[in-house]
Amino acid sequence: AFAIEGRLNFEPRAQNIVFFGSNDGQKWTALTPELATSPISLTRVEVNPDQCTAMFRYLKVEKVNRRSAPLFEPSELRIYGRRCEAR
Repeated sequence: AFAIEGRLNFEPRAQNIVFFGSNDGQKWTALTPELATSPISLTRVEVNPDQCTAMFRYLKVEKVNRRSAPLFEPSELRIYGRRCEAR
């Protein structure tokens, strides 16, 4: 899961985002649904159930809809998960 909070008085800048994962930096897989509401307080975004056991090398946060604000500016971002290192 991920958690995100918008900057005070600029919460729409952290709205309409999706978290993506990739292993090669070219093909990206959506890990979460779109966060459609402004995260006024720390808001937890759950990973799609079919992606919970998948491992990715890269993480990308993308604003998929710019109706709310053109910038992405969170005040806090947390990642809940496990680190895995290939041997």
